Order: sequence, then C-alpha cells, then structure tokens
Amino acid sequence: MSPTFIADGLAAAHGAGIIHRDLKPDNIFITSDGRVKVLDFGLARDVTAAAPDETHSPTVSRYTDPGAVMGTAGYMSPEQVRGEPADARSDIFALGSVLYEMATGERAFARETAAETMTAILREQPGDFEVAGGDVPPELRRIVTRCLEKNPEERFQSARDLAFDLRSIATQDASARTGQRREASRTYVRWVVLGGIAVVIVGVAIWRFALHEGAPSQAQEIPRIVVLPFENLGSPDDEYFASGITEEITSRLAAVSGLSVISRTSARTYQGSNKTVHEIGDELDVGYVLEGTIRWDRSREGHGRVRITPQLIRVADDSHMWSERYDRVLEDIFTVQSDIAEQVISKLQATLLAPEQLVVKAIPTDNVDAYNWYLVGRQYYSSSTEEETLQQQVEAFGRAVELDPEFAIAHAALSEAHIGLYHQRYDFSPERLEKARASAERALQLQPGLPEGHRALGWYYYQGFRDYDRALEEFEITSVSLPNDSDVLYGLFAVSRRRGRWAEALETLDRWRKIDPQSYSLWEEGGWTYIWLREYEKAEASMQRAITISAELPDAYADGILLYARWDGTTDRARRLMESAPKMDSPYTEYQMLLLDLYDRKPDLALARLDESPIVVYSGQFDYVTKGLL
Repeated sequence: MSPTFIADGLAAAHGAGIIHRDLKPDNIFITSDGRVKVLDFGLARDVTAAAPDETHSPTVSRYTDPGAVMGTAGYMSPEQVRGEPADARSDIFALGSVLYEMATGERAFARETAAETMTAILREQPGDFEVAGGDVPPELRRIVTRCLEKNPEERFQSARDLAFDLRSIATQDASARTGQRREASRTYVRWVVLGGIAVVIVGVAIWRFALHEGAPSQAQEIPRIVVLPFENLGSPDDEYFASGITEEITSRLAAVSGLSVISRTSARTYQGSNKTVHEIGDELDVGYVLEGTIRWDRSREGHGRVRITPQLIRVADDSHMWSERYDRVLEDIFTVQSDIAEQVISKLQATLLAPEQLVVKAIPTDNVDAYNWYLVGRQYYSSSTEEETLQQQVEAFGRAVELDPEFAIAHAALSEAHIGLYHQRYDFSPERLEKARASAERALQLQPGLPEGHRALGWYYYQGFRDYDRALEEFEITSVSLPNDSDVLYGLFAVSRRRGRWAEALETLDRWRKIDPQSYSLWEEGGWTYIWLREYEKAEASMQRAITISAELPDAYADGILLYARWDGTTDRARRLMESAPKMDSPYTEYQMLLLDLYDRKPDLALARLDESPIVVYSGQFDYVTKGLL
C-alpha cells in the first residue's frame, strides 16, 4: 500500500470540505471483490457551505441545530457528545476508536447503556491495548491514544499529520529486528496496514462522495413544538394531576433530539389564556401545538379511571394533525403518556433513537400512589422557591420514595429540593447538603446514567461547593439525554458565567432563550450578564422583558433599579422605577434600596435601613456593603 496514497486519503476528504461525523465499523463495507466502501453519509457535512451505545446503535439526530447530539454513542467525539459543532478532528477521534477496536477486539468506550457510554467518552480513558498473540506495539498505541484525546487541540490537527505518522512507522526497517522484536514488528506492521486501510476508506470514499455525488443538502429544520397545559376537567383539587401529566408528556418529547420543545416554564404562561394558536405560535416561534384535556374519575374501589384527549395542531393552517381519546385505568397512565409522545413524534417525522426510546417508554415506578406524590412534588417545584414551597417538595418527594424506595427519578427530585433549601439559606447546614448528595447518588445507584440524577449532582456541586468543573461535567452528561431541558441549560449557562467564559455563556443563553422564551429567570440572568459585560442597552432590554413577564414581582424591578444606578451614574431613573414597582416586602428590593443610598453617598440612611430591616437571606451581601463601602 502506497504511503502517499495513505497520506492523501483522509486529508483529501477534509480538503474537499466534507466531514463524515458518523464513522464506525458498521459504515465500513468490504465487497466480495475486495473493494472498500463507506456507507451512511446521512450526517456528512459540507463545511464549505453556509452554516445552517454500540456499533449497531442507531445514528443520532440528522439535524444540525446547536446543542443537538449527532453520531453513534460508541464512536462520537467528546464535542459531539456535548452537542458542539464537529470538525475534522471529530473524524480523527472516531477513526481512533475504530483503530482501537481493530487492534484489541474491544470497543474503546463500550458500557451497558448509551448514556453510560457517552459518559465514558467524556470522562474516562480506553482500556489497555491487550490483544491475543502479543501486545500492540508502543508506537501504534501512541498514535491511537493521541487520536482519542478528549481535547481536540491535543489530537492530530489534520488527517495529513495522522497519515504521516502511520506512514513513518509502516516504513521502518524490519530487517533490523530480530527474534521476538521481529515478531512484534510483524504485528506492528499488520496493524499499521489495517490502520492505513481505514484512513483510505474514510478519505477516498468521502472524497469521491464530495466530487461525484455532490455535497449534502441543507439540514432539515427541526420541528418546534409547545405542549400547552392540559385543561383539568375534574375536581379543582386535581389540578396538580393535570399539570403533572402535562409535564410528563413534555419531558418525554423533550428527550428527543430531533425535536425542539418549548420549556414547561414558558408553556405554563398560557394556562387559561384566550390567545389563539396562531398568536401562541408567533410568540414562541413554534410550528406545532399539543393541547388537550384530562379528567381523573376516582372510585372508592381503586384509583379510578383517567380520560385524556390530546390533539396536535399545525400552527400554519390551524389544522388538526392528530387527536385521540384515552379512557384507561390510572395504572395505565405511563402507557398513555408514551403513546401520546410516540404519536406526536411520528406525526412530526422526527427520528427516535434507541436511548430516546427508553425515555419515551419509561415506567418510573409500579406504585401509583408513589407516582401521585411525585406529581404533587412537581407541582410545588413549579410554583416558587419560597421556604414553604421547598419544604412541601421535600415532603411530597419524600413520601414518594417511602412508598417506592426504588423510584429513582423521585430520589433525584428530592435531592434538588434539599439543595434548594440549602442554596436559598433556609437550611444552610451540612446535614441538608448531605441529604442532597445521598438522594442524588441513590438515584444513580438505582438507575445508572439517569439524566435527572446527573442534573441533581450538577446543582449539588454548583450550589453546595461552587465546584464548577464537576458541576459542568454533570450538566454536560445530562444535556446529552435532555437536550431541551431548560434547567440544564441554566446550569451550563451559570457555570460558564462563573468561570468567566462569556462567549460560552452567551451561546448557551441563546439556546436557552429558544426553548424558554417566557422565563423570568432567563431574562433576569441575561440582564445581569450584560451588566457585567457593560453592554447596558442589551441589559436594559433583558430587564424590561423580565418586568413584562413578571410585573408582579418586586425583584424584577430591583434588578432594573441597580442597572440604572450603574449605567447613569445617578439614581434618578432607578428611583423612578422603584416608585412604579409593586409595594411588596422583598429582601432583594430592600438590598437595592440600601445600595441606592450608598450611590447617593448617604451612609447614615443605609445604616438606618440595615438596622430597621434585619434580613437573613442577603446578610452576606449586607455585611459586604457595610464593611467594604461604609
């Protein structure tokens, strides 16, 4: 095999502007006459155009929306696992995985589930290079290991460099070797030749595809959908149940990387709204709306029956694409949720991957009473972060895991409730922090790879210890399985901002905005980010949007108050905004009033305000102000 041919192969493909993005053994085919073909160019990407679990596991999403995960679980690069753009170095990582498998007979990162496999790609190293009949030669180990570096900057930077190293070791003088060393050399050259074949497979096939078949067409647009709160037709006491079922259906759809699903936070703002489907579609920039009704008819003999009537509407022409009536016993509720999600996925022609099928079809518990308590906790989770609400979450999720100790997702939810009490300083104790850790780890023991378990650990590290590196790892793992989860995007955004990675923070903020445009937290956090970047006009726009969304919250005005004080150099506009705010007690509002007194160089007034309004939550900030500025 010509060294020049090996060197030119993959380099020619990338030079033609084509990146495969799904290289794996299943896509490499040898014909009966010995010719080699590369199959499945569904994810191949023409990088010169305008930007728009196992070997047999299905290929992930064929779309290129930022944050979407593309590739096959066992062969994706770390950046593909995180949903980041792939380049030529991603193909080099995949080729390294193939070479490792050729040399050892084992997959480099294979685990029991796709989620665990992707976690291994992010955090673990491949095993030893042991192969029957002798070890893999050190130089080949070095090449494969470099291909499999987590950081793209530490891999071969081009296929030409990789081919050069393969060529150099293949042409070593075999005659200088004797005895065992000569035998090792034969093994060495055998694997180098196989590695060279792999290079040619990728390079020549993709190169010919680019030149003769034409560049891939632009990726289809991912369908965008909102699941509006299903109307409760039963007792007013069952409102939590209707809300919870709506969220569960939303969560199943949100796990599908081929869909863009509006967050439940934004969807809830339309509960009881008289707005038309067209108006909602325009405001949220969605093409489809799923709405419906729920009635829970209880019975004395058992849990009773549930009647759910969903309907899928296309916004463009207000047409009803699908509707159904489910009349089932409560014990069948998970089957109903799964069927609704699958029908929507089918009607929108979205690809449902094997790991996603597990989420869509999940039965989290066999105990209906435990599930009912879990839905109660979810209702409290959605309402506020006040101490009473967080305590109610702990009680409800605690009851759920008491009734079913193996209810993994309820343990994860309980962990987040515990960390909420700790973070808000309602119970700022080591015992509360330990409960948060224990619940998250129990969730992952019961269900390894559970995305909600990793999300809970992310908040544990972030809010409990400010360990941003470990928090980032957990959030990244979660984002693979929950690409449409606004809580995860919030976590990724918060970590990036804390680490001073402003470009990453703003990019995540943009992704967050697409799925949760009616979130007060989104616009508030965006406003603060722009304040720190001294982009005050953008900060003002974000703060004003936050006020529009939550005009009844004094905290929304408080943020704007501080913005104007910093921006103007005077407190005139800030105090006018304060006068228009709702007259409600708020520690945060009082904190801003204290700062305004300081801006106006009135320390006596600030100290008097501090003496008259002892506040627990913001005591740390008050200490800073009084000691550092007064």
